[in-house]
Amino acid sequence: KPHFLYNTIETIISLIKLNMKPEAIAAAKDLANFYKLSLSKGSDIITIREEMQLTQSYLQIQQIRYVEYMESTMDIDEEIMDCPIPKLTLQPIVENAIYHGLKKKPAKGLLRISGRREDDEVRIEIFDNGVGTEASVIRAILNNEQPDGQSGFGVKSVHHRIRKLYGDRFGLEMESAAGEYTKVVIRLPYAPLIREDEHGLVQAADRR
Repeated sequence: KPHFLYNTIETIISLIKLNMKPEAIAAAKDLANFYKLSLSKGSDIITIREEMQLTQSYLQIQQIRYVEYMESTMDIDEEIMDCPIPKLTLQPIVENAIYHGLKKKPAKGLLRISGRREDDEVRIEIFDNGVGTEASVIRAILNNEQPDGQSGFGVKSVHHRIRKLYGDRFGLEMESAAGEYTKVVIRLPYAPLIREDEHGLVQAADRR
């Protein structure tokens, strides 16, 4: 979305005007890294490691702009880092959590991202302790219906893109309590990508 680019450039300009050169340089690097990974040479599937790097760049920019609204943590098991994920799976969910959960919270909130393997699945959880998500919005997202307003539109796209790629067993799980929290769980197949070692040999990643 172009507003993210425009707003980030305005943030960098403001940091320069405030003589906060290190912060401006860091924000510019995060912006470049975000778009470099977003483009990823046209590939629609990237590794979870790359998706996490992309999301971390996005979060670092947003935490400059919304420092009074949130803090964030990320804890992803190394075991799942080589698994494939549709590009820009996490970012729409994180954006939704910030704009429709944490920004509406009177006090500073928390955004927590964690990921692990469970048997033959990858589960990535995005939790925020914001104002919550209405049950009607959750139903619309999971049933491929149009949510009211803009809340949940990007999340709906993520859910149905995953189901189209991997089948109805996978996708999103959502739960929320009004005024307390929203939790989104991304379910993907555990299938590490084939990668090259230091000798240039193609090897299958350890599937254990």
